[in-house]
Amino acid sequence: MLLRIRSKISYFFKSVLDFLFPPICFGCNKEIDSGIVCYQCYNKITGSWLGVCAQCGYPLGYNQSCKNCKSSLTLPRIRALGFYTEPFLPLIHALKYQGKKSLAEIFGKALTGLLNSDPILKQAEVLVPVPLHPARKRERGFNQSELLGFEVSRLTGIPVVNALWRKKNTKSQTKLDSKKRIENMQGAFIIKDNKTVVNKKVILIDDVITSGATINSAAQTLLEAGVREVFGLVIARA
Repeated sequence: MLLRIRSKISYFFKSVLDFLFPPICFGCNKEIDSGIVCYQCYNKITGSWLGVCAQCGYPLGYNQSCKNCKSSLTLPRIRALGFYTEPFLPLIHALKYQGKKSLAEIFGKALTGLLNSDPILKQAEVLVPVPLHPARKRERGFNQSELLGFEVSRLTGIPVVNALWRKKNTKSQTKLDSKKRIENMQGAFIIKDNKTVVNKKVILIDDVITSGATINSAAQTLLEAGVREVFGLVIARA
């Protein structure tokens, strides 16, 4: 009886709060009945996968010419759900800076679908999240790439191995040009555990790829430690 009364009181207060402060989709800022992502944004997340350039493997929109083929990317294949625009940009910001960790479940499900659809990525044996520097992780409270990795692992059975350590607390890449991004990330990572990744096919998981400097530096560190192949899986391409 007491539980029923508590349930009714909780429902009443939730109804009042929803009336005064209607739930908003974090992807498009429109009112929704419940949750944090509307139906339209959810469909974009789970059904707008980018292809890849046949020459360099960089995430590429369909009917789009690649301007990245002259780069020195180490990874032969990187898949992304979409471009770093709405709804991906505000949703990634909500995950990283507002602590909306439940978005990792939605993104993880979408990344799993993309992984399983790719004949190369689905051969992977290990998932390695791109690490944050310990100071950045303490400040944020979590590593979004790690959350994504655990969700993909839960759905695929591919183990997550935190094989990398970020030894440099690098400047934000946001306002740097391509050359400065590469310089900024040189020597940023060291191998923490190579026993579980040596001679394995590895997928590096991150939230966004722009120039590829971060994920490329992480991939080079893994390859130098004896990893057989490294691929990339990210939410969005800037």
